[in-house]
Amino acid sequence: MIDPITLSVTRLWLSMALVTFAILCYSDLKTRKVDTRRNSLMAGAGLMATIPSGLGFMYLVYVFVVFAFNKVFSKLNKQHGVKYFAKGDQSILLWALPGLILVGVAAPWVFMFVLTIVLIGISIIQGKFNEPFGKVLPGAIIMVVAFLITLGFFL
Repeated sequence: MIDPITLSVTRLWLSMALVTFAILCYSDLKTRKVDTRRNSLMAGAGLMATIPSGLGFMYLVYVFVVFAFNKVFSKLNKQHGVKYFAKGDQSILLWALPGLILVGVAAPWVFMFVLTIVLIGISIIQGKFNEPFGKVLPGAIIMVVAFLITLGFFL
């Protein structure tokens, strides 16, 4: 059984995450830039939420996973000449992925799997239909789709 304090913290973090994602998607579509101040706020919120629940070390492990993932995508961006994830989109992963540990220890791995499937699907669509999304993809929207699918598995 989940204790009430952890459940409350998880609900608060998820509420903040959904509002932050909505703001980031709007700014990503409008200006093609992601506000890094909001990402810093959410990274701090995730870390402060996981420390009392004893998940701080796992949070840091997932941060290192995100760094590795971002390195891979930086290389893919250069090789294919398409920005799957710009720097701002990569910074979203620094709080979204580790923060999902509050939902469940397996949630970040499910998120990465779903995100990979969504990105492969978009890559196939880009190749088949002559780049309908253009050269710069709205990464925040891609992550919101993966985030919501992941939450559907756990909630």
